[in-house]
Amino acid sequence: MLLIGVWFFVGSIAFFANGMETLSPNLGILVAFFSAWGFFAYFWVNGGQTLGMKVWKIKIKSTDGNSILLYQTIIRFLVNCIIFLTCGLLLILINFNVNKLSVSDYLSKTKLIKI
Repeated sequence: MLLIGVWFFVGSIAFFANGMETLSPNLGILVAFFSAWGFFAYFWVNGGQTLGMKVWKIKIKSTDGNSILLYQTIIRFLVNCIIFLTCGLLLILINFNVNKLSVSDYLSKTKLIKI
């Protein structure tokens, strides 16, 4: 729900910056994509969890135990977009991983921990 609020805020700024004209569909998708990444990247780097993750009492960490870095958020976000486009089919691979890591965890060298 917070991400939808971010999209409304960013969309309003883009609308006013574009002279009260709607953005082209391609530009609108790019704005939505980068604002979503920015939302997740900010919370993952600063504190390791979004508000939803706080409710579920999970946190994201680098596999070395430190906070994740910006490049890790990029990898994680892009892989999660691919997982979303496959309707979550790649999440089945968690069952075959010894450490129970998802594809995005493995590629970005991160892990979710319960707190």
